Amino acid sequence: MISTSAILRTRIDAALERTFLRVEDLAVGLASKNAIDTALSRLADDPQVPLVRVRRGLYWRGTMSKFGKGGPSPAQVVLAVAGDRGGIGPAGWSASRDLGLTTQRPAIEEFATIAPAPTGISGVHFQRRSNPRRADLRYLEIAALEVVRAWPAYVDGSWADVARAICARVRSGEVREAVLRDAGKFEPASTRERLESILSAA
Repeated sequence: MISTSAILRTRIDAALERTFLRVEDLAVGLASKNAIDTALSRLADDPQVPLVRVRRGLYWRGTMSKFGKGGPSPAQVVLAVAGDRGGIGPAGWSASRDLGLTTQRPAIEEFATIAPAPTGISGVHFQRRSNPRRADLRYLEIAALEVVRAWPAYVDGSWADVARAICARVRSGEVREAVLRDAGKFEPASTRERLESILSAA
């Protein structure tokens, strides 16, 4: 009889590198929850197995190298945990970096969310926002809104640099002008005015 550990190892090895693996997917057809949890814990502790525990029920299929297994970025973890709930994206230096407005890498990644913040994610700080229209925004659209909202903080450059970065992403389709403008109507007045000045020029 093939052991639970052997079955799980086969499934881990067959998974795509740099992807998240959920326990419920790995455990299909296996009956004992205790045996599954024990086996996954041991496999994650094994330096020869490309499995990294991210949080309860969630693992990362890493890539073996001389530096170890490698793990997901905080942003990847946040998006994997948040799923399709929407309304979550980078804030602070994280937003500025994702828009190419700084090369700084914050020690703690920052995210803005309209929903209760996910728990159990290390290296991440969440800021709560109350604008329900943010639920319709994509990742970089929230980044744009956060940079405009926080100006002049978190940017290594001028207001013209901010405008160019956002306009470039509107032209590329990464940022949807109409959706962002609509969400901006429910932001503080200063944010609305700054955003409108950029989108009017886009």
